[in-house]
Amino acid sequence: MQVTEIGVVRSNYVEHRLAPQQAALNPDETAWVEMVPSFADGLRALDGFDYVWLITWLGDDAVRTMGPLLEVPHLVAHLGLEVGTFATRGPFRPTPIGLHLVRGMPIEALRLTFRGVDIIDGTPVLDVKPYVKEFDRPVDADTLSGWYGRVDFDSVIKRRGILS
Repeated sequence: MQVTEIGVVRSNYVEHRLAPQQAALNPDETAWVEMVPSFADGLRALDGFDYVWLITWLGDDAVRTMGPLLEVPHLVAHLGLEVGTFATRGPFRPTPIGLHLVRGMPIEALRLTFRGVDIIDGTPVLDVKPYVKEFDRPVDADTLSGWYGRVDFDSVIKRRGILS
C-alpha cells in the first residue's frame, strides 16, 4: 500500500492533549494546509465549497494502534458504556487515519486555510475532498448516531469554554 502526503497542517496546537477533540468543538479557530507544490493545481475550484474533508495521517505518537478494541468513551464514562473502537471517533485505531470536516476559506497559492481546528501542527495531509451535501448528508433527518445520542453536547461545549 502506498500513501502520498499532499500537504501538511499548520496550526497552533503542538500537543495532542491540548487540541480540541473534534473540529465542531472549535469552529472559529483557523489553520491551514501547506500544500506540496506539485499538488497545488488540485485545489482549483475548491474555494466554491463551504466545507471540505481533510484526510490526515495522525501517526503513531497521536494514536494507539495496538491494544484493546473495547473502550469506555469519556463522553459517557458516567454511564459505564463500553463500545468498540469502530463505534467511536476517538484516536484508538488500528490505522492512524484522521477524518476532519472543516470549513473552507480562501485559497492562496499553496495554502488551503480552514476553520474548525482539531489537528496538530505538522500533521501530514493525505487528501482533500469537497463536502457535498447531496452526497454526504443523510437524506433521513432522523438518522441515528448510536451512543453519541446519549451525550450532553451542550455540557461538553461549555466545559471546553466554547460557549459562555
